[in-house]
Amino acid sequence: MPALHAPERLRTSPRLVLAVLSTAAGSFAMLQSLVTPVLPTIRADLHTSGSAVTWVITTWLLSAAVATPLLGRVGDLAGKEKTLLAALAAVAVGSLIAALAPSLPLLLLGRVVQGLGGALGTAVVSSVLTAGARGGLPTGAGFTSAFWLLAAASLVAAAVSLRVPGARRAAVPSVADTDLALAR
Repeated sequence: MPALHAPERLRTSPRLVLAVLSTAAGSFAMLQSLVTPVLPTIRADLHTSGSAVTWVITTWLLSAAVATPLLGRVGDLAGKEKTLLAALAAVAVGSLIAALAPSLPLLLLGRVVQGLGGALGTAVVSSVLTAGARGGLPTGAGFTSAFWLLAAASLVAAAVSLRVPGARRAAVPSVADTDLALAR
């Protein structure tokens, strides 16, 4: 009877890992700020007050902040790959709840679920990027490599935005415009 061998673990390219983690981190970052410019629209569509609609941001931040250390441990126990997939699934489910929400409480529920996914994802991304010589991405220059990565990503995003037709003429509401609309 042939001996059963454990399957060999495939070696993944650090560039592919970085691309996946960067995409995930970008989606988690967008969850924090994506709703800010549309708060006045949310307030009007859901017939709520300006102070109540700010909970759309606050619930995400609170759920992510509270859950990050707890779910970071879950990532250590369950494995980074499974935890990242669970985080992305939670973000997708939370986004679906938020997209279909006919009322502010359901929208807030969706944002809480998104926050839990963001907490899971942030913990996984952080643990992989800081693993360094223990098997994560090579850090090379130490902590400065994170800033180089952000600089490169910003330049790529700027270059891409210059190639998008109408991006330079797009009307982006200012913070003052959002504050005025919420005060109404």
